[in-house]
Amino acid sequence: MGWSLGGLVAQALALQYPQLVKALILVASTPCFVQHAGWQHGLPESVLHEFATNLQQDYQATVKRFFALQFMGVRSNPQMIHDLRDNILSKPAAFHALETGLEILNSADFSRQTITHPQQWILGRLDKLIPVGLAETLEHRHQE
Repeated sequence: MGWSLGGLVAQALALQYPQLVKALILVASTPCFVQHAGWQHGLPESVLHEFATNLQQDYQATVKRFFALQFMGVRSNPQMIHDLRDNILSKPAAFHALETGLEILNSADFSRQTITHPQQWILGRLDKLIPVGLAETLEHRHQE
């Protein structure tokens, strides 16, 4: 099971060690986070680059903007969202770990590879990073 970046890790493991993986459950993930010719379901590469630059310049402001984007349009307890954000900000990740994660998001691409394991993709219609339209492409790929 992999969520977001963890979904890329799960796909890599399924391809590299197919005998150790029975099935994949991928939550808010994608075969490729970056747009390229033939893959329109990702972010423009410039968005990830800008995010990395902003993290270097102002970690707290960047995380706050990320939370605002992620929870825009979500009807829930705003105080709970602020508490979650503040909790995360109180325990900042090592910058090297963030840099490594962003590099994986920028470079991992399984959009042209076939994973033969059973797969369950769970996508959210309000997700701002992974378009729900990806579901149709994934279904089409699975039928091939």
